Amino acid sequence: QEYYNKVHWSEAGRIRRDLEFIAAHTGAPDLIIVDSNFGMFKQDLDTCHVLAELQQSRGWPSHIHVSAGKNRKERVIEAASIVNGAINLSATIQSMDLQVLENVKRRNISLDDIVMVGKEAEKLGANSYSEIILCLPGDTREAHFNSVATMVDVGINVLRMYQLMMLPGSEMSSVEVRRQHEMQTRYRVLPRCFGNYAMWDRQVPVYEIEEICVANSTMSYHDYLDCRELNLSSELFYNSGVFREVISLLTHYGIAPSRFLLAAHEAASATRGGVAEVYDGFRRETHESLWTERAELEAFLAQPGVVDQYLDGTLGSNELFKYRAAGFFHHQDDLHDLAFEVAARLLEEAGLMDEAVADYLAELKRYSCYRKTKLLDTARAFEAPFVHDFKLHEAHGFDGIAPRFATPQILSFSHESGQASLIASYIRQYGTSLNGLGRILLRSHVNKLYRQASVVPEL
Repeated sequence: QEYYNKVHWSEAGRIRRDLEFIAAHTGAPDLIIVDSNFGMFKQDLDTCHVLAELQQSRGWPSHIHVSAGKNRKERVIEAASIVNGAINLSATIQSMDLQVLENVKRRNISLDDIVMVGKEAEKLGANSYSEIILCLPGDTREAHFNSVATMVDVGINVLRMYQLMMLPGSEMSSVEVRRQHEMQTRYRVLPRCFGNYAMWDRQVPVYEIEEICVANSTMSYHDYLDCRELNLSSELFYNSGVFREVISLLTHYGIAPSRFLLAAHEAASATRGGVAEVYDGFRRETHESLWTERAELEAFLAQPGVVDQYLDGTLGSNELFKYRAAGFFHHQDDLHDLAFEVAARLLEEAGLMDEAVADYLAELKRYSCYRKTKLLDTARAFEAPFVHDFKLHEAHGFDGIAPRFATPQILSFSHESGQASLIASYIRQYGTSLNGLGRILLRSHVNKLYRQASVVPEL
């Protein structure tokens, strides 16, 4: 036990040499650091200084994937600052419901600390993220929706939604806890944890199965599916600031970001067309991937050719990432139509819509679409006239500037060369299948991939 409580460090020179070697030989734009508490120690800051040098000399890494420490926020923020916001700042909660937290013997960091994380991340140009676990003991549909809404309103800009895994040997998986909370579970194949392997003279299918909780005494299976759909809405309409421009406009008029998200979620569940296809596919695959009996799933996987279907992406996708990618890359226009219709309705209901605001909203929609549609087509560029000074608004993060402030101008929209190279490297690494596109959205700092707007000089 004492051995596992010790922290062991590699010599600083070796860390530098390793990072320089990786920078010189990798084709991947990002770096993954396997450390569950990065930024907790001063040695981590030394590593960040080396990474900052490599960012300057080689343009690498674009993003650093790591689990940052929870108890020394100031040092973690300093680490993120050194590497130019390439590290995400975390404010993990599991749930905001006090009864749920008591049931799982957890305690969150203070709401003030969470707000601080969100604000500091925004200053650095980094993402802040929070992790929420669905269907914990005592969880309800209302509690889960409230947890999501709270994190949105305090300024955390990426919400990561997780299933409650019933890990063998854990207290959560014990017979006593299962009985106490009437936990209903299903089995599924872990995404990307499968393959065919040659063993001696034959191919052996290998896979990993997990058990997850999908209902309990306070949450029905139907409620569980509703919460999963809200998780998809969070990915499509909120995460990484995808609709930050319109959310900032609503916030300017006193309409909370969570009202927009929940209204967009409700509208998406009732719409038709491309957005409806995304939600229908997500709900169907979420249900179809779950098996009541482990033995039945194992028998299915043992059939010839089944694991091949997991390998080619026909089965076994991460539904949340897959359908986020489907919406983001293939139905961005539809998402914009829905998001801006919802924004207009919220403004009308609040008595705030007039001709000037309506005109601004229409122009803002065009501006946002030009930046985000057909994102992988880096050769595509747009040029269009605007009445409002969106470059000024963008410089202020779209915060606190009234829509009536106008400066007519022509804007061009295109990817900078560095952005085009970064997108190309992601495509080489992950491909353009829906599963691959989902990995790009997971791994990249998405809002740094949007086309850049520039003012076209007058002749």
